[in-house]
Amino acid sequence: MARLRAASDPGSMRKVPAPPPQLERGRTLSPCSAREEDGTPVPLGRLADAGPVLLFVYKADCPATAVAGPVLPRFARLAGLSLVAVSQDDEQETLGFAQACGWEGAVRVLRDPEPWRASDALGARVTPTWVLLDRGGKIAAAAEGWSRDDVNQLAASAAALLGVPAEVISPESGAEPPWRPG
Repeated sequence: MARLRAASDPGSMRKVPAPPPQLERGRTLSPCSAREEDGTPVPLGRLADAGPVLLFVYKADCPATAVAGPVLPRFARLAGLSLVAVSQDDEQETLGFAQACGWEGAVRVLRDPEPWRASDALGARVTPTWVLLDRGGKIAAAAEGWSRDDVNQLAASAAALLGVPAEVISPESGAEPPWRPG
């Protein structure tokens, strides 16, 4: 069943489908792995053993990802939050996109090569898909696509997990649009 959410124009509405079951808050992340640059598998659920993690599943040629990618490193302002991007692209495109977005030193980049098994296990039906994991690997919050409101709510959820003040990651005065379809 679809729910309605206000778009950037308060007078308009857009249909936003309910999240898939895999992204429901409180669920333990389904077992899945992405790969390091050298091909080493990395179990995504284990990334949260040391503390909260924000997963960002993306495809570089997606219009919503083009907006969201440069915003991802801003989450590093939340001390203690690990940032992990999971690319559905080949090695060259993954590296080029990470460099263009300024992720070096702030975002760990993994790959989920075709047939995108990790993305499927996560419930990533669109790109980008954002998944906030608590220290135990349970989903604390999730969002799909690009929405300023959703990204700022993810930041607030992450801040609450970390016990730090909330940060506005995408201010209304920022360069990115309030919403972008994928």
